Amino acid sequence: MNIECINDIKGFIKLKDDWKILYKNYNYSIFQSFEFNYYSWKNILSQDYKNKLCIILVTDNNKKCIFPLYINRKKELKFINYEHIDFCDSIANYPINFLEIYKYMRNNLKISKISFTNLCESSCLFESIKNLDLKYKTKRKISEYSYLNTAIGEFPYNVKHYKSHEKHRIRKALKYHKNKEFDIYYSSKDAFPINEINELKRIMIDLSIRNKNFLSSNMIKLINELYKKDAIVLSILKENDKIVAVNIILKLLENKFLFWIDLYSNQKMLNIANYSNFIKRYSEKNNLEINFGRGRYFYKTSNFAPIFKDLFQVDIHFNYFNNIKSIIVNILLEKIKLIHKKLF
Repeated sequence: MNIECINDIKGFIKLKDDWKILYKNYNYSIFQSFEFNYYSWKNILSQDYKNKLCIILVTDNNKKCIFPLYINRKKELKFINYEHIDFCDSIANYPINFLEIYKYMRNNLKISKISFTNLCESSCLFESIKNLDLKYKTKRKISEYSYLNTAIGEFPYNVKHYKSHEKHRIRKALKYHKNKEFDIYYSSKDAFPINEINELKRIMIDLSIRNKNFLSSNMIKLINELYKKDAIVLSILKENDKIVAVNIILKLLENKFLFWIDLYSNQKMLNIANYSNFIKRYSEKNNLEINFGRGRYFYKTSNFAPIFKDLFQVDIHFNYFNNIKSIIVNILLEKIKLIHKKLF
């Protein structure tokens, strides 16, 4: 077995062909694709000179595995662009043995800890790491993700588990915005509406719907790159020829999408109507799976009643002090979350 760290952009590009082969080998999310990771590094993470590229490549005859990682300014080993990724994972063409990879990371990389965030229970990495007996390893649930399956037919009547009140809420949103023009933008026919996206971003920040760091210019560059690669479609609502809502949607498969980033002006039920129009349009002719991404947000549960599953974080420290500090911080964060839920 050979394990190495790819730490420069030329080496990153050389991995492209092998990466694409591995990516097609399993049901990975778009967050594991070469394009997502390459443009995330190029447009976002490389802008901070203290971030160090650290893609781990494992080869053993015909077996290959890639960990799309970097080392941040705190010397933590993390997945590339993990803050904007709903599902993190390594990609491989065999069941990995993380213990050997861990030994390499610990002995050869100048890092303070390993931190793998947003792992699904079904992910290749989580399967390998969850029962591994490492001295300072912590595993905890940090969030949830949700998804909705629809049959071919008219939404919302094509969702088997919907009750009358859920159907009513969706019909109400569609009716409220029935005079708006709905469209789906594809890179093959539509220019990327960067000015309109920036304007909706400004509106949301001004209204305190999002904070001032929402959707940085570098993040918009990444989205544009992915749009040009046909990895993204845009769900659009217009009023008097002006775009008033944009859902940035990751295209996973022909009938599988992930609602990623929402932009909208301050109108009642506007975002819900945009979601519903998109689901309605696609499910007329196809069975459909919509992934709502991370978080148990009220608008998801109350309007779309999706199925929820857990997301995990695994941290591996290298000494007792840092491990205890991490445990205390995690306990405090959980208490703060509970207090926030009770207050709001």
